[in-house]
Amino acid sequence: MMIKILICALAFVLVTSDLSSAECNEYWISYERPHPRPNPRPRPNPQPRPQPRPHPEPQPEDPQPEPKPSVSHSKDVCRLSTCQGKPNTECLFRDYTPSANCGRVMTVGLSMEEKKAIVDLHNELRMKVARGEELRGAPGPQPAATNMQMLEWDEELAQTAQKWASQCIFQHDQCRDLPRFQVGQNLAWRGNTSKQGFSQITAEILVKDWYDEVQYYNRNSVHYFNSLYGAGGQTGHYTQLVWAKTNRIGCGAIRNYQGGYYKFTLACNYGPAGNFMNRPVYSTR
Repeated sequence: MMIKILICALAFVLVTSDLSSAECNEYWISYERPHPRPNPRPRPNPQPRPQPRPHPEPQPEDPQPEPKPSVSHSKDVCRLSTCQGKPNTECLFRDYTPSANCGRVMTVGLSMEEKKAIVDLHNELRMKVARGEELRGAPGPQPAATNMQMLEWDEELAQTAQKWASQCIFQHDQCRDLPRFQVGQNLAWRGNTSKQGFSQITAEILVKDWYDEVQYYNRNSVHYFNSLYGAGGQTGHYTQLVWAKTNRIGCGAIRNYQGGYYKFTLACNYGPAGNFMNRPVYSTR
């Protein structure tokens, strides 16, 4: 049986003004042997492909999720100079209530098991790079790192990430910084026209999608970050994922039916932020 899936990802780079790029790849797969993701060509301002004609909206089967209370914040977070006058997501939304953009919502948030799996996978992949065991690249292999830090879950980052994920807007929020540091962000979603196929989409799959951008990454670029793209595709998700000085992560998620797809959207916020222009991704000596 054949089904259609759509994979999208969005990377964030910190410069004097926010820049981001998005890519969506649409193709047919079978349940048993999914096709590999095609290698997209780098484009200056890529646009997502138009979505196919929506299927009829499914009838609600489960109760809508209850909004979760927000952790209180100092008003200082709403007046951070690093936001450069832009609204902070933490101050824009009271709780995790899904917006009208989301269509039919199935679940909001991540379980404790999913949170642990996200942190564990990030650290596993970061240590793989740190040990010099990543052989892929354009060219590869990737050099070993001498200053790679372990990531820990951060509930404050997760709260802001969840507030943004609940808006079902596939673009970066304008500001998510905290008083203690600036915050980076990775976004991704996978969609499936089949509910059976949708049930197989996990947060780990989306994290691996980010990491797999290493195949386009020039091993020499770790000394001097200057682009979201490598030879053949995006690399900005990968560089944030392995940014050595990042040591906190918090993520939010939403599962919904929208535009003919069952969707799983994952938003991860990172602190201190990575992807700073003209800075090293990590040290090699």
